[in-house]
Amino acid sequence: WKIQIFHGIENEKILKKSLSSLIEKNRVFLTKILVRNLDVAEYNRLLLQDYFWSNVIGDNILMFEVDSALCDNPDKNID
Repeated sequence: WKIQIFHGIENEKILKKSLSSLIEKNRVFLTKILVRNLDVAEYNRLLLQDYFWSNVIGDNILMFEVDSALCDNPDKNID
């Protein structure tokens, strides 16, 4: 599985630092969107933009919101 994270300009450094090993292994891909932060209305508008969808890597997507968490070794597997 590969994970693509769309992020604003304010959190790029922390993402690169905290995910550096996964980025180096090509498991996580960062895609910057030119906003500082998204409120609900901006997020909804983003999902309607061709820019967003043309930058999605892959044919199938599963979207996670900011309150989501990924577990490294769960009892059940999404596969």
